[in-house]
Amino acid sequence: MQLENKHTGFKEKVYKENYEALDNLYAAIINVESDGKDLELAMKQIKIIGIEKTDNQNLSRYQLSIQYLRICSFIEGIIAEFAGDEEKTKQIVNYYLNDFNMHELNLLGLSWYYDIKFYKELRTVYSAGKIPSFNWNEWLRGRNIEDNIIKGNILQNIMKACKEHINRGGKVKLMSFSKCFGIDLYKFMYLDNDKKSYLNIVKKTQTNILKVKDKRVPVYEYNYQELNEGSDFDFFFDFSEVRSEKNIFNLNSWFKNFLEEEFISQKELNSLKNNLTFDNNVDKEWLAYYLLKEKRKEEGKSGISSRINPIKDREVIASNALWDTINYNDSIQKENVKSDVMYSFELNEDDFMELIYEYYYQLYVNICAEKERNAPLDKENYLYKLILKLREEIKLEIEELKSNQENKLEDEDIEINIDKRISIENRLVEYSNFIENIVNLKEKNQFQSSDKVNVILSMIDWEYEKINKNLIQELNSQNIYQWDLNSDLNINNLFINWFKELCKKICFSEVEKHG
Repeated sequence: MQLENKHTGFKEKVYKENYEALDNLYAAIINVESDGKDLELAMKQIKIIGIEKTDNQNLSRYQLSIQYLRICSFIEGIIAEFAGDEEKTKQIVNYYLNDFNMHELNLLGLSWYYDIKFYKELRTVYSAGKIPSFNWNEWLRGRNIEDNIIKGNILQNIMKACKEHINRGGKVKLMSFSKCFGIDLYKFMYLDNDKKSYLNIVKKTQTNILKVKDKRVPVYEYNYQELNEGSDFDFFFDFSEVRSEKNIFNLNSWFKNFLEEEFISQKELNSLKNNLTFDNNVDKEWLAYYLLKEKRKEEGKSGISSRINPIKDREVIASNALWDTINYNDSIQKENVKSDVMYSFELNEDDFMELIYEYYYQLYVNICAEKERNAPLDKENYLYKLILKLREEIKLEIEELKSNQENKLEDEDIEINIDKRISIENRLVEYSNFIENIVNLKEKNQFQSSDKVNVILSMIDWEYEKINKNLIQELNSQNIYQWDLNSDLNINNLFINWFKELCKKICFSEVEKHG
């Protein structure tokens, strides 16, 4: 039975050379008397075939028929996915047929999926903390890369750099963003040793680009660029978009295939960490990770920890600050915020708490699509009651400790614990007063967020927050990144974290009632 010609319909939808490559592949399959030239050409033109020519021509023809159908199925999918953008469709198809350097595409039977999508999109991204120093290009040159043209080996080094960045102990300094503000707020925003929190936002910027000589180049287009050897370049890659969202192993499996490295699972890491018997001052997680890496090296393998999940963090990694940077000041209004510019915000504790409160309230409003709804936080609600309950529990703990102290007057640990709980109780009073003040002002229609918080809220992509509401809801205290801070700041951040959790709970409690 003759193979159906499926690529005819692609003639105006792919580049001429790509169509000719499919012609050659099809000719090699159907031409029984072929001298092999068509096949030779096709193998050179289509990098994703991945099948070596064999002496058994019938088997080779059978294998190539399957690959032909897979490729056509994939191209049909790309055409459908990017309907309305003909040039983007052509560029992406050309990348996969001609280059395919990152091997992020899987062809399974007549189906296909990306382990990770590297096509250009406009997204708003968020990063907690101060803007770091960067050393990407220095790191790359230190790897003795002879040919610094952006080709497959360089792309692999980008991946290696990102892997070093995601895991502890790497020497490369990059910057992580999230496309979902709720994730960044909950997991990574905190008060530093100066009692400040920092936030950077870039509204509607291009992801999955390489920046060379001040020109932004999509990954699937880089091969068209005339790049000089030795040129420094930067990147901004999105690691969070995968075909099968529920399969958390997609990205890890792709890293394994791409970098040919084995992985350290979170389960394996936790198991060793829990079995370590060292002084509490030792960072057991880092030590466990180090020991597992050394074990893998002895086995002739290398490892990357999966404990930080780029998919669930909606992570985008930058090799440098690729945008003009503006430090927030009072003259900036939400109406004149620019796209593709990085705005940096410095927040004190009151700003931070206000942002937490307002974010979850606005999230609730957006999910429920009811703009006039009263604030879910009031004196009778779950949040307020819970804080009062926590205060009572702390009081009982203090009384119990004081009782124990009467029997052990010289026990310094009890004294320290009492002091800690008194501090906790004082903080709870502050938080309940903060909430009560907001509630009272809202009841009088007098509450208004600060200009700084309003600007931040105006820059958030609320549609994307709604899409990721399940990821935001499932976050818990175990997901919060543990910062190295002095004890007083740890107590402050403990209550900041409680406040996040409480606001999140009441937000989704109200969503369930009214959404």
